[in-house]
Amino acid sequence: MSTKPSDTGRFAVDGSDVDAVNISAPSSGLRDTGFPDDYVPPAGEFNYLENLGYRWRQWLDDGDVEFNSVSTTSVLASNVVTDTLNVIDVTATGDADIVGALTVQGNTDLGGALAVTNNNVPTGISEVDCGSLFTFTPFTFTADNTTETFTKTAHGLHAFDGPVRLTNSGGALPTGLLTATDYWISITSFTANSFKLATSLLTSIIGPNITISDNGTGTHTLSSTASTRHAVSATLRGSVVIDGVLASTGYIVLGADQDIRLQGTGSVKH
Repeated sequence: MSTKPSDTGRFAVDGSDVDAVNISAPSSGLRDTGFPDDYVPPAGEFNYLENLGYRWRQWLDDGDVEFNSVSTTSVLASNVVTDTLNVIDVTATGDADIVGALTVQGNTDLGGALAVTNNNVPTGISEVDCGSLFTFTPFTFTADNTTETFTKTAHGLHAFDGPVRLTNSGGALPTGLLTATDYWISITSFTANSFKLATSLLTSIIGPNITISDNGTGTHTLSSTASTRHAVSATLRGSVVIDGVLASTGYIVLGADQDIRLQGTGSVKH
C-alpha cells in the first residue's frame, strides 16, 4: 500500500477552516451535462469543485467511519485502521485493528484478531445463565449526595442485582433519580448496608454510577420488578480482556481445560 499523503489538498479554505467567498455551485443543467467543450468555468465554479473535493478528503482523514455492516475476508483488505469505527454488524475472517474506540450495536464475528488500542464500548452486554429471578420485600433507604450512596442496614441485595425500581412518598426522590425507571446495584463501594445505583447491568460492573445533586425529601423506597435477577452467576462464552480490576464477591468457576492467564508482571492474590 502506498504511503498516505500528509497534504489533503486544501483549496478555497483559509487557515481557520473557513471557506473562501468566491465559491458558487454549477447550475443543475451543468451538473447534468458537465462542462461543454467550449465552456470556460468561472473561478467560483472551479473553486466549488476543488473545495468540495477537499471537504470530502478532510472528512475521510478525520478518521470517523460508519458502516451498516462489514462482511469480508478481512475488514478493508487486511485490516481497518481508524480513529473511530461505528458498526452495526461485523463479520470478518481477517484482523480488525482499531486505533480509537469500537462501538458495535449488533454482532461481532471475527476469524482473526481484534485489536483496540483505545477502548471497546459495547452498547449492551450478552447475558447467559445470569442469575435467577427473585423478589424482595420493598425497603426504605436514605441518600447521601456527597458520596452518591444509598443506605439501608442489612439490605440483603447483591452487587449487579436488578432491575429495581424507586418510589417516593411525602416528597421527592433525589435529583438524578426517577420513578418508573430501571436501575441496577453497582459493585462500586458496595457493602451489606449501602450501595450505589447504575442505569444498566453493564454500568453496574464498569461504571459510571448514578450521580445525585441532593438527598431528596420524604420517604424513598426500593422495590424489585418482575424481571429482577440475582446476578451472582454468569457464563461468558469467549474471552474477556480486562485492563483494570476484576472484582468478585463470590467465586470464579473454570471448566475443563480452561484457565486464567496473566500477561506481564501481574499477580493473583487471594
